[in-house]
Amino acid sequence: MKKILSLVMVLGVAASLHAQGTFDPGTSNSDSGFGAHTGGTIFDGSAGGAKAFGSGYQGQYYIGPAGTTDINSLVAVGPVAGFSGSSTASLSAGYYNGDGSGTVSTSFAPGTSVVVALKAWKGAAGTTYANASVRGNSSLITIALGGVGSPPSLPTPITTMANFTLAAPEPATIALGLMGASALFIRRRKV
Repeated sequence: MKKILSLVMVLGVAASLHAQGTFDPGTSNSDSGFGAHTGGTIFDGSAGGAKAFGSGYQGQYYIGPAGTTDINSLVAVGPVAGFSGSSTASLSAGYYNGDGSGTVSTSFAPGTSVVVALKAWKGAAGTTYANASVRGNSSLITIALGGVGSPPSLPTPITTMANFTLAAPEPATIALGLMGASALFIRRRKV
């Protein structure tokens, strides 16, 4: 009896470790009519507001526990992947769909409420979100993860993402930085 109880406990722990909450990364889920670009569309402000498309643009989701309010405290989840469409005129341009599998698996349990955000950047402007000079991110979105039950429920679609634009840092930020550096240089010369 002791062996059976131990086996049941081990299998229970293994099952709980494999339980992964899921969500569907497709930003087009936020568009009330596919191709209307009423939600979930990512635009490139450095290209006159054209829709991001193809592998020239990259994106990745970030995730954290429910109640998270600081996007910088979220951690990367799922693949870094390009956007849909082969040109800005493509019906699917502007949408991010991850690796095309329709599923991002997380370390959170199925049914758990979490906060997610999509960070995106122009590939020619940097190799990662952190070093890209043209980048942007969605707002924070709270969802309850899919994967509940047996068979597991479908990945939760993100249906409330607003459109957002990739842009370079504001000129005012750059100007303030240069003014500060100049002030330090002038002060050092006087001393």
